[in-house]
Amino acid sequence: MEVHVKHHSDRNNNIRLNNKHASFCGSVIQFNWKEMGLLCIQNWKCMLPPLLALLCYVNGLNGEFVHDDVFAIKRNPDVSGATSLGDVFQNDFWGRRISLNTSHKSYRPLTVLTFRLNRRLLGPDPFYFHVVNVFLHVLVTSMFVRTCRDVLHVGRTCSALAGCLFAVHPVHAEAVTGIVGRADVLAAAFFLLALGLYTRTAAFSPCSPSGMASLAGALVCAMAAMLSKETGATVLGTMVVYELHRHYTRKTDKTDTFIRLTSVLIFTVVLLCARVNLMGGTLPAFTPHDNPAAFATSMLTRWFTHAHIWTYNMWLLLAPARLCYDWQHGSIPIVHAITDMRNLVTVVMATIGCYLGYKLLVSFTEERRLLWSVVLLLLPLFPASNILFTVGFVLAERVLYIPSFGFCLLVSTGVCHVCCEWRHYRRHVITCFCLLILLHAAKTFTQNQIWKDRETLFRSGLAAMPHNAKVHYNYGNFLKDAGRRDEAIQHYREAIRLDPTYASALNNLGVHLPDRQEAEIHFREAIRILPSHQGAHINLGNILFKRGEREAGFRLLERAVELGPRNPDALTSLGYSLMELGRLQEAEHSLEAALHISPDFREALLNYGALMNKMDNHEASARLYMRAHSLEPGDPGTLVSAASALHKSGDKAGAEAALKQALSIRRDAATLEQLAVLYYGTGRTTDALTLYKNVARMGSEASVDAMLRYAKILASEELLVEAERILTDLVVQLPKNVEVLDTTAKVKSRLGKYQEGLSLFTRAINLTRGGAEGDLGDMLYNRGTNFKDLKQFKQALRDFESVLRITPDHVSSLGNIGAIYHMNAVMQTSMGDLKKARRHYERALALEPGNSIIRDNVEKLARLENHRVDGAH
Repeated sequence: MEVHVKHHSDRNNNIRLNNKHASFCGSVIQFNWKEMGLLCIQNWKCMLPPLLALLCYVNGLNGEFVHDDVFAIKRNPDVSGATSLGDVFQNDFWGRRISLNTSHKSYRPLTVLTFRLNRRLLGPDPFYFHVVNVFLHVLVTSMFVRTCRDVLHVGRTCSALAGCLFAVHPVHAEAVTGIVGRADVLAAAFFLLALGLYTRTAAFSPCSPSGMASLAGALVCAMAAMLSKETGATVLGTMVVYELHRHYTRKTDKTDTFIRLTSVLIFTVVLLCARVNLMGGTLPAFTPHDNPAAFATSMLTRWFTHAHIWTYNMWLLLAPARLCYDWQHGSIPIVHAITDMRNLVTVVMATIGCYLGYKLLVSFTEERRLLWSVVLLLLPLFPASNILFTVGFVLAERVLYIPSFGFCLLVSTGVCHVCCEWRHYRRHVITCFCLLILLHAAKTFTQNQIWKDRETLFRSGLAAMPHNAKVHYNYGNFLKDAGRRDEAIQHYREAIRLDPTYASALNNLGVHLPDRQEAEIHFREAIRILPSHQGAHINLGNILFKRGEREAGFRLLERAVELGPRNPDALTSLGYSLMELGRLQEAEHSLEAALHISPDFREALLNYGALMNKMDNHEASARLYMRAHSLEPGDPGTLVSAASALHKSGDKAGAEAALKQALSIRRDAATLEQLAVLYYGTGRTTDALTLYKNVARMGSEASVDAMLRYAKILASEELLVEAERILTDLVVQLPKNVEVLDTTAKVKSRLGKYQEGLSLFTRAINLTRGGAEGDLGDMLYNRGTNFKDLKQFKQALRDFESVLRITPDHVSSLGNIGAIYHMNAVMQTSMGDLKKARRHYERALALEPGNSIIRDNVEKLARLENHRVDGAH
């Protein structure tokens, strides 16, 4: 009993213990959920900025390749994989060798590698390029918040506010939604990473392994920032400021500070020297169109304008109401005089800058937020200032991506300061800030749609900057590609009106003008204004070459290749000219070079196909035409050319298949007729005639040559009446076409309509004697035959003798002359002459001994001669 009670007691104890355990687990679970909730609430300041960055740009993912994307990504051999990885580090951002004088000198191999990897892993669809850009922007936003909070120590709330403003700022749309803007976003990521690693060096001696590792990591990231975009190198200057600030505020060891500063400065010099050496020791060559103020003759004009541009940059960050994808060609007019009212705005901005500078000087060690706001705002913008060197643009929104770190931090610092100093207005200030975020987010959301495709982008430029010649030029290019030539010409003319020295607009206008003489004037003017304009050399060279001025045209094309040896258009035009000059091996070399640079350059493929045809390599020709067709499947012309090459190579089945595929794309008379020719050549006469009937039903679409061939085939098949009907219509349409007249005359003669035939032969002969192209001897012979059949021997004899004057060895004419003399001798007319008959027969037999008709006539002539001799005796 006791045992039982004890056991019962133990069981109750176990139950109590288990209940306690359950209670403990429940409390743990409850505690974890609370912790998670609290963690989310506390971390909203870190989570909100990247979330805003994602939401603001998600509507830009479906954009196409536009503007610079086309040249930097879509047509860049470094991105497509047509070049080696080593070439990526020797070429500029656009795929040209950076050491060349024609290079833009923008060296961003890491960005190009990300494009190449993007294409390799995810394909050429622009959607995935946009996805990577948005991801990088979200990443940079998150890194910026953490940098402000953990590196610059500006406070959690201030960091979050700065991050929110940075996430939604509309000035970033070009850098994030414009795919080539990845250079700025990637440089910003390495910029922040380098700065973060550098701040860790304070915890270690610079000579310790950990200190050296942190410093080396920071310098490598700084180099990566510079290899993403040139402005990334300014992080090295930021490190110097950080080191000096840390030394004066924390009284760090002078030796350690000296070692770190010296390392950064030496590394900076090495990077700059390497960069200059890579460029071949030369700076990029820009034109007044790229940066008008830099080419102003007056120093005061340059100063005033550049100061105004700095002010305008600040204004875009402060109030990004009017944004444009391109700010060249008069978007910001030059400030010529001190009385220009824009100088007043510059003075106001300079005053604010001086005030901030004063605040920093008097409290350098205390105004941490203000210091980093100014440093991050001004230092990354310094390379674009035109102070150290001339840059190739007036203003670019994507260049403001890294400087906006400082601007956003400055705004958030002001908001936090007001909230702390004037607590009564805290709610109003926060409300205003939230409204600012909403307005910026809405503007960014709208701006993303502008980058959707070329038309929306270029139309937005016209709306924002109607006085900018470049936006009219770009919109003209879009209209040209869309097939709206007349509208394109209007915008090219407007671009030239706004800027008469705009060489590219002059060149493109010339390309699309129907009047070749006016086009030539524009090409020559473009070359006069800009002697290095490659496109104008190509176009003028092509005009002169095709006009018959082959030597002058060829020289221009050679010069075009000298100006840009890696331009496939120049190489293709040179290859075509060499082909026409009969220099086939050189033409092949030029066209191969064009295709090596741009394997999908359709014009080069087409010309190379034509060259292979000339070199009797018809199989290779067909392959090249089929490759060209794969690039533009909607064009049946390449299939027709491929079919012709296949036909010549003996592949009749392949030729038939190509022609049928072309007809499935567009059913036209020319392709039907070529298929009919193929059928007729392979003995499928019925099928050929059926197709020719279809061609004839197409009316005006059917060419004269096609209908003429149709009539000839009908005549060869003894369908003379139908052939006569077709030819009679052709004579009405083309009364001066020698071939039509000649063919119709032959058919008329075969139908026994000798008089009609004579009339047509006579018209054809007169046209040929007047300079028209035609076989005069053949027509004279046929007319002579008609005269002979009508027993008009005198006229027939005249025509046959005319044939002999053209072709002395014309056997049929010799035989017919002999027959006329022979026949008239039999009939005992005045034209009878047995000696002349024998002489012509003998000449004919000497040329053609096996001619049985003439042999028979000679035997008859001999009997006649013998008979007359016997009669005389």
